[in-house]
Amino acid sequence: MKFSELTLEERVQKGIAAAGFEDCMPVQEEVLKYSLSGQDVLVQSQTGSGKTAAFLITILERYLEKANGA
Repeated sequence: MKFSELTLEERVQKGIAAAGFEDCMPVQEEVLKYSLSGQDVLVQSQTGSGKTAAFLITILERYLEKANGA
């Protein structure tokens, strides 16, 4: 899955693209489909698999939603 396929706030999408990321890592794809819908997740995966980015994308999305009054 590509990051551009996710329904993300425009600033988050631009940040991901500016960092040079296009395709989700498998753990990111799995985490984001749950975390972006508001579900809690618990993930165990190897270092470098993309866990932190998945969590940060979700945190940024939630923060921007609240900041925009959603």
